[in-house]
Order: sequence, then C-alpha cells, then structure tokens
Amino acid sequence: MSTSPAPLTRAPLAAALVASALLAQEILIARLLSVTTWYSLGYLALTLGLLGMSAGALAVHLWPRGFSPERLSSSVTAALALASLLICVVTAALVHVPIVLDLTRLSETLVSLLRLSVGIALPFAAEGAALAALLTRAQRPGLVYGADLAGSAAGALLAAPALAYLGAPRALAATALLPLLAMLALASSRRGRLQAGVMALLVLPLVLSPGALALRHSKVPPPDSGPAAAEGWNSISHVRASRFHRVPPIYWAALQDAPAAPVPQAFLVIDGEAGTASPAFTQLRPELDYLRFDLTSAAHWLRPTGDVLVIGVGGGRDVATALLYDHPSVVGVEVNPLILDMVRGPLGKYSPLATQPGVELHAEDGRSWLARSPGRFEVIMASLVDTWASTGMGAMTLTENSLYTREAWRLFLEKLQPEGLVSFSRWYDPERPLEVARLVSLAASALRDRGVEDPSRHMLLVARESLANLLVSPSPLRPEDLAVMRERARSGGLSLLLAPGEPPASEWLAAVALAKDDAKVEALSREAGIDLTASTDDRPYFFLQVPLSAWLSPGRIQSLLGEGGGGMLRGNVVAVGAVALAFITAAILAALWILPPLWRRKGTLAPLSPAGRWMVPAWFAALGAGFMLFEIATAQRLHLLLGDPTWALALTLAPLTLAAGLGATLSERLDPTSGKTLRLLPGLAALVIGLWALVPPAAISAVLARPFLERALVCVLVAGLPGIVLGFLFPLGLRRVLALAPEAAAWCWGVNGVMSVVGSGAAVFLSVSSGIRVTLVCAAAVYGLLAVAAPVMARLVPPSVPREQP
Repeated sequence: MSTSPAPLTRAPLAAALVASALLAQEILIARLLSVTTWYSLGYLALTLGLLGMSAGALAVHLWPRGFSPERLSSSVTAALALASLLICVVTAALVHVPIVLDLTRLSETLVSLLRLSVGIALPFAAEGAALAALLTRAQRPGLVYGADLAGSAAGALLAAPALAYLGAPRALAATALLPLLAMLALASSRRGRLQAGVMALLVLPLVLSPGALALRHSKVPPPDSGPAAAEGWNSISHVRASRFHRVPPIYWAALQDAPAAPVPQAFLVIDGEAGTASPAFTQLRPELDYLRFDLTSAAHWLRPTGDVLVIGVGGGRDVATALLYDHPSVVGVEVNPLILDMVRGPLGKYSPLATQPGVELHAEDGRSWLARSPGRFEVIMASLVDTWASTGMGAMTLTENSLYTREAWRLFLEKLQPEGLVSFSRWYDPERPLEVARLVSLAASALRDRGVEDPSRHMLLVARESLANLLVSPSPLRPEDLAVMRERARSGGLSLLLAPGEPPASEWLAAVALAKDDAKVEALSREAGIDLTASTDDRPYFFLQVPLSAWLSPGRIQSLLGEGGGGMLRGNVVAVGAVALAFITAAILAALWILPPLWRRKGTLAPLSPAGRWMVPAWFAALGAGFMLFEIATAQRLHLLLGDPTWALALTLAPLTLAAGLGATLSERLDPTSGKTLRLLPGLAALVIGLWALVPPAAISAVLARPFLERALVCVLVAGLPGIVLGFLFPLGLRRVLALAPEAAAWCWGVNGVMSVVGSGAAVFLSVSSGIRVTLVCAAAVYGLLAVAAPVMARLVPPSVPREQP
C-alpha cells in the first residue's frame, strides 16, 4: 500500500477523538460497574484503562514494522475498527453477563474477574495502540499531542451529560462511534470512508434503541414490581421507580402498634440495591398517619415544632413525616437531582410533597448546602442514607461518606437550635452493635470537640428490631425528653440502648459513649478487633470497620464470611476482598502482557551503562506509581468538595490531563542532561503535593460552604497546578533515554504502565488503612526520591563514552 499524507495531516483530529473515547470510557465503565456489581470494583475501570493503553503503546514500540510509515494507515485503521467492535461487545457483556463476586466460591470469582478484566482492557489496548502510533509517527507530534490532551479533557467532561441523556450502557456504546470518526478522519479513499460509515450504521441501533442495552442484571436482583413509572441515569446513580401499588406500609422499623392496612406506595431502587419508598396521598392526614409509627420519626416525638432539615429526601417519607407534625418549614436536600426530578414529576402526581406549604427541596450535597445555610434547625435528620454509589477511583469512597465524618457532625451540631436534635438511623444488630457503636463514636467525638465533658448526657439511642435511631443534642437532654421516650418505648416495643440515667443495653455502646478521648476509643477498637473510631474527612470510610490487619488471620476472615459476621462485617470482607482480587488480577495481567515482551527485548538496554540499566526502569516505574498515588488521592479528596462521584472523577482527570500536557510541551525547552533540572522538577513536585497533603480540614470545610461552580474551580486548580509540574518529568526522562538508547523507549512505557496499575491499587489500600493525607505524602515521597536520584539520571552515558575527569 502506498503512503498518503492524509493520515498524518489529519492525525490531530483522530488523536483527539480517540483520547476522548478513552477518558469517557473509563468514567462510564466505572459508573456502570457500580450498578452491575459491588461498589468496590468501580476503580477497575481506571486501572484496566491504564493497563490496556500501556499494552497498546508497548505493541507499537515492540512491533515497529507493523506501524511503519508504509503500513501506518492500515494498522491504525484496523486498531480503530477493532476498538469500536470491542467496545460494543464489552458494553453488551456488562449489561447481560452477571459478575460472580462470592469469596466462598473463590475459583468462580477469580474466573469471573479475569473475564471482566480482560474484556475491559482489550478495547483500551486497541485504542492505546492507535493513539501511540499517531503520536510517534506523526509529522507534527506536538500538535498531535496537544489534540490528544484536549480530547482527553473533552471526554472526561462530556461523560456526565452523556450519562444523563443516554444512560451508562448506551453512552458507553456511543463511545464506539469516536474511533470510527477517527477512521473517517484518517481515510484517504472512498473505500475507507465507506468502511467507517458501515460500521457506524451497525453501532447506531445500540445507541438509539432504549431497549437494546437495557440492564439485565444488577448486584442485587430487584423485586418484581412490574413496569417502571420512571427510570434513568445521571452522574450519581441509576434510579428505577416502580408504579404505585396498594401494599402493606413500608416501615424501616415499625412500632408494635403500627397500622398494617395496605396503602398506595411506590418504591425507588438506586444502583440496583439501595431503596426508598414514596407514599401516595391526597391529604396528609389521615392517609399518612402510619408514618408516625416508624422509629425514624423519633425526633419529632421530642421536637414536634421548629424548622426541619431532611438530608436524603429519597422518595419523600421523611419529608412527609415532618409535615405530619407542627413544623413550620421542612427543607429537603437530596444529592441526586434525578430522584428529585422523579419526586416532582411522575411520582408527584400521586405524592405531591413538593407542592406542600412550607416545603423546600434542593438538589445538592446535604453537607455543602448546610455549610452555606444561614439558618438553624430544630431537627436535622438522615434516615438510612446509604446508596453504596462509589467514585470511579476511590473504590471505598461512597457518595454519602461525607455525611459520616467527625467534621460533618460538628457542622450538624453547629447548625442546630440550642436544644435541637440530630437524628441518624442505622441498621442495628443486637449481637454486634458495631455500626451503631461507630455512629455513637461520631456523635461523642463531635460533642467532645465542642467542649462537652460527658457526651452521654446529650444522646438518646433507641432501637426496634434491626434499626437504631440516634438522637443527639448540643445541650443535655431534658427530663421530659426521657419521659416521652420511655412512654413510646413501652407502647411501641422499643429498646432504650443509651439514655441518661438508664442502664446501658450494651457494654460496647456505653464504653464508646463514655470514652473521655480518642485514645480510649482506639483502645476499644484494638480490643474488639473492629474499627470504632470516628471516621474523618481524611479517612471517610464509616462503613468499613474490619481493619486490613484482619486479613492476616484467614480463620477470622472465614468466620466473618460465615456465621461469625453480621451483614455489615461480611460486606466489609466482600468489599475489601473484591478490591484485592481485582487488584491482583490487574497486576497479573499487567505482568503477563507487558513484562515478558520487555524481557525478550532486554538487549535494548545494552547501550546504557550498568547504572543506566537499573536507573531507567526505576525512574519510569516511580513516575507511574507516584502519578497514580497523587491522582487517586486527589480524586478522593475532591469528591468531598463536590459531593458528586462522576464530576469528582471528571474534574480530576480533565485538568490533570490538560496540565500534564502543558508541562510536557514546555519540557521541550529544557535540557534533559541537566542534573539541576532533573533534580529541581521532582523536588518541586514533591513540595507541591506535600503542601496539598497538609491542607487543614478547616480549609476544606470553608470551601464546602461555597457554590458548586466555585468548588469546581478549586478542584480544577488543585488537580491542574501540580499536573503542570508532573507533566515535565516523563518526556524529559524519555528524551534522556532516546539520546542514549532509542530502542529502550519500550521499557519506559512498559514499566510505567505496570507501576501505574500497582500504584492505583496501592493508593486505594493506603487511603483506607492510613488516610488520604498519608497517600499524598507517599506520592510526595516518591517524587522526592526521584529528586535524589536525578543526578544519576543526568550523568548517564553509553558505556563506550568515557566520563570526563573532574
């Protein structure tokens, strides 16, 4: 085949389209995995994306004849066509093929994860090969590289709107059109354009037909509730609302004298697991009086007047309950705008909560909204706020984690009237009240931060069957509060677990409530073997109580998976085990796909000196690990500021990618043989990341009080400014290697890709075990080590070139 200038002159547009597809696919696959499997696997999309792109780029370096100028057009076209086909196949598999995630069936789980990992990585490999070929064979590589970065940013930013408009499966299928558009841009003949057009016509039915990629499975099979009244996707979750049916009242914890006559209700399922009910009514009273008999309404028994804030509106039960009492104002804040659209729209016809006098509904993260609110409330309540919707990069970082931290509870108490109540409801296991104990620990720590010497006088903990409701006040509870609660306990069959003047129902709960300081709670945690300490913004993992050290005892893990573990503890083991298995699978794939080809080409390192043969791989391995430690920890911290998992991921990837590209472009002006330059830049990176790690919680809380656009701008700056410095390092090192041993460039890409996979897993486990700040400090330390090693890198010469004598 004769060469044509067309592929080279149109390479920038093609590179932008492919890069846009790559970044959008990472975000969309992460969102889809949050529905089809347990939240802890969401981060796989990023890890496998990196693995696939590294493998594809390595193929270009190790198979130069296949991507020679004579074959470039046909090779890139074939890679793009294959990528488009694989994206469609992977999308169909994700919605149709269940993922086995059962640690008691380890072999089946490993096979399922391996199949999932290979399937996700393959389209990234094909796109990575095409992009690497365009970058390395282009006539104007600088222009192509700039287009690549612009496309990456566009793909990250367009993922959320595509989710809302098409839903995750169809939006993911739509990204298959982008490689085809790149094929069209590169086509130099009518035949090539016709091939791209025919393939696009085959993809379009998947994108345009709402039922073609409908979800066939989720992590928890939904109840058979017939056709949906409403269903949709957005950047936070997938939500399905059933039609209204007359069924027995849905109670989270019904009092023993609760009515049981059927009432019309709808049920919303979030990400295939979390649920919330919507009560139908034409008149609040008497149609919704049954809601008074749910334990989640306990705060209203004690404080039936004053303004109420409901965090997590869901289907509206808590808002409806507040309206049954004499509260003049009920404000509902729901992080998921799709749910509010349903409450106001198709569900609102039968459940007109949004139009009731005194009701305000806001679509925003509850903590951010409260931080800006000038008012104070008599009651702040959150009933079972747990969607299990994870960020793509955080694995254990959930959408609702920001509500279950020490800093959040300080805010709740600050925004109450002097004798107001915070009401949080959580699941309760009488044999293992550990989740509730951690909730008590949160409340007690926030009270101690306010100078309260005896937090137990400010708390009431009451339970009914498998639910507990914790009521906390900035002031000591009044005797009449205890009298009302004792009466309701007698009539409703409640258990008073913690109450001033009452014997505690659990030694663990009492010990946590009476702890004088954090050291005592840490000692209790060590004794119990379960984390009872108050989660913080730095370690916002309230729902993760099984410490990583427990995995050193296989017998204990086996016990927690069986009868020795409750629902939450078993879920902890499954979540951590899933992340570990996914990480091991990705690491094995990285080793199998990348290291053997490199080892077979180890002779390409021969032109380097003995020091260079270990220095070059180590330099690029450190860059891969350090970059991922910074990227994932930053996304976890920015999630707190935004309250939206997908936008947090997008506003990390987009500015970081663009900024790194700017740094890479500017690096062309620097001398890669300068020891001063190679030492200064990693040192500057370490300094910038270290300063980001040391940002105090008070500063983050201050930003939380700003509007969304201002918080988004902060995120862009936080991810982008360090990215400029980080972007210098890879191209500088690569230029240094190319000057000494051009064929050794494959090692640069290969070991960087492997360590990117390792670094992403390390970032997750570091943040879980030690905190986001420690993860950032580790990233800074990696770049600090590079600064120390920089003089060695700068002095590298081929063995045949004698060093100058000083």
